Amino acid sequence: MFTNKLILLRCIISILLPKKIGVKLPRKVLRRIYSNRKFVVRIDNKKTFSLIGTSNSLENSIYWNSLTKSDEGFSIELLIKLIKLEKKLVFWDVGSNSGVFSILVKYTVPNATIVAFEPSKICLEKFQKNCVLNGFSYSKTVHNEFKAKNILIYENALSSSTTFLELKYFSSFDNFTYGGKIVKNDIGVLKAEKIQTITASEIISSNKSLLPNFMKIDIEGHEDHALLGFGNFLQELQVVLIEILDDAIAKKIETFLNPEMYRYFDINDHTHRVLECDHLKQSVSRNWFVVRRDQGLIINLLKSQNIAT
Repeated sequence: MFTNKLILLRCIISILLPKKIGVKLPRKVLRRIYSNRKFVVRIDNKKTFSLIGTSNSLENSIYWNSLTKSDEGFSIELLIKLIKLEKKLVFWDVGSNSGVFSILVKYTVPNATIVAFEPSKICLEKFQKNCVLNGFSYSKTVHNEFKAKNILIYENALSSSTTFLELKYFSSFDNFTYGGKIVKNDIGVLKAEKIQTITASEIISSNKSLLPNFMKIDIEGHEDHALLGFGNFLQELQVVLIEILDDAIAKKIETFLNPEMYRYFDINDHTHRVLECDHLKQSVSRNWFVVRRDQGLIINLLKSQNIAT
């Protein structure tokens, strides 16, 4: 009962607190004041989309600050520029959470094929609501009637094999985040869901039109397993926006997306700088762009963005 009242209080404050005042509050305070209402997100001067507010840190920062000034704003700004360069975009959103990236990409490139992966029941509910809110139908299976306006959602975790695993939650909904992790650690687990995994090679082998050229992947330390599951299709990836949590995972990822085939760009969302590196490592702020060496236009665009703001 107390928790529900606390959530309600935070939502009321978010409604009454003007954004021009809210953005001046310390981030650690602001992230505890979130809205569960629909709000409009502006992509550019012409395009907007809508989201249902949540306690998730990304949506919360978009709500208060705008899309390109959010916690991952610079990464998002770069992604928008990059996907516009692709004539036939097949975008995989691995760890889609509530669907922010899937919906953003669909609005930016309407004819894009969007394939999303989200095993968390909590996140899927938000994702599906956001799809409906924006007029996008979503499909759970591939069939002949799969239309361009659909977003194809796999309720699976992308991994190196097809099996059942546990998705573990370490934070309650009231702790300002949601979503789980596939990890061995059981310390601090509040609950777990049994989920089914699927491999990228299995999906692509059954339908070559779903072979991605762009991918965003953020699955809390399971990224190397997901990449391993691509098998011989892995080097078809042109651009990967990836979160790297530590150096050990970075070394594993580098064995799949090796420096002979790919170039590495560390994206600093705080300073708006792009730094090309010889090797992968833990992200300075959050994300890396890993780009295949034959993608000259994309590489040149990233190198041109190294401007402090």
